[in-house]
Amino acid sequence: MERCLDGNHHLAGDLWRKFPELRRAELIRQDLMEIGAISADSKPSDRGPTLPISAATQDYVDCIERAGQEEDGTRLLGHLYVRYFADLFGGRALGYPTKLAVPGLKSKPRFYAWDHSVEKDRRAYIERIYE
Repeated sequence: MERCLDGNHHLAGDLWRKFPELRRAELIRQDLMEIGAISADSKPSDRGPTLPISAATQDYVDCIERAGQEEDGTRLLGHLYVRYFADLFGGRALGYPTKLAVPGLKSKPRFYAWDHSVEKDRRAYIERIYE
């Protein structure tokens, strides 16, 4: 999704670039390395043998890619909201249950950890998004 947003030069991409703190791909990669699902030298585009992708996940990836290519990428806004903005609201509460559910994860997933500029006043950061 981040690649699609990076390549979008309309509303969704403009909004994405305005808030670089939302990026999660590298944090997800670090979480996957911690549990041994990928190696330290893997790149975000790699899908090694230890990380199978389900048919449902592939369908979602295909949907995101289509959303980025059609209608100036406008449909990416819904995905951007649900995947990133919603995690600003409730993601913190999901960190601990995720840690308990994922074998090998030693701490709350980095995915749910936000940059200090976000955490110092999360409400103000969210309000900036809606301006």
